[in-house]
Amino acid sequence: MHDTKRIMSGLLVAVADALNSMDDREFDLLIRGEGNLRFVAASKNGLKNGKRLIIDSHIESVVNEVAQKLSDADSRESAESLIASIDQPRRKDFLILLAKASGVRVESKDTIARLERKLIETVVGSKLRSKAFKEVAF
Repeated sequence: MHDTKRIMSGLLVAVADALNSMDDREFDLLIRGEGNLRFVAASKNGLKNGKRLIIDSHIESVVNEVAQKLSDADSRESAESLIASIDQPRRKDFLILLAKASGVRVESKDTIARLERKLIETVVGSKLRSKAFKEVAF
């Protein structure tokens, strides 16, 4: 019985993680029966904490392009509109890749909104604060 509880607990955690990583569009498709949850065995290569993000060259180039645009943003508002314009099927995974490309620390409990806020404040906000300090006459 103890093994059954442990197995069921692990299974429920895995399903909860899968549901938590889905964006609203994917969740709606799943609820309407137009989407599936599927088990994909992960090899040991590319694993981090038991999870694996598959990065193809197209996504990598898009991430790098958006990271550069975010770095070049001159206001929080322009950064917000850039991030809002991201139209990727797995939005949270894309934001995680963008954060890593931008040197922003990501935690497993970060929501999509939290990732967006971290990206804006870490990349653009820090640049604006630095600029403001340089312009202040002491």
